Amino acid sequence: MSFFDRLSIADRSFCACSGADPLQNAVATQMVDLDRWAVRLLHSIRLFREGPAGQATVWNDFALYLSLGTANAEMQAFETLISRLGVGELGPFQMHASGCRSISTDELLLVNLVALSVKADQAGAKLLAAMITRFEYTERLVQLAARVGTSIRRIEGALRDAMGQAGTKIVQLH
Repeated sequence: MSFFDRLSIADRSFCACSGADPLQNAVATQMVDLDRWAVRLLHSIRLFREGPAGQATVWNDFALYLSLGTANAEMQAFETLISRLGVGELGPFQMHASGCRSISTDELLLVNLVALSVKADQAGAKLLAAMITRFEYTERLVQLAARVGTSIRRIEGALRDAMGQAGTKIVQLH
């Protein structure tokens, strides 16, 4: 019996959500290990890549939680970022299914790229971008990552605020 035959689905090094190839389903970490904005980013990308229903959900999040004047432009930046993932000879960008709690090494790389881009760490962000796409696309990928990261953080903040307001009970004492 091979090493991969002995792995269980619960093992953090393998996930069966997207096929039988252990190398494509390698797990770098779990969703619970990430900040809320990073979970929102990955969930949005996963949903968007799954088809029209997921795309509508992501579009609605952008429309509901960003200002009317910027939602469309920010969504276009999001779509462009997704289209740039895995461009070139580097192979397909490996992602888990939208309901999966596991995170692939490619997804973790993207989260770190977005985080560095938002912080304006150009050198670090370009290094990570070069691991995702061809060199000539790295600068544009970093720009898109910064823009999308900022939008996703704003959406997450608006959702957190909305949840806080909806869950707040006012108790009046007499």
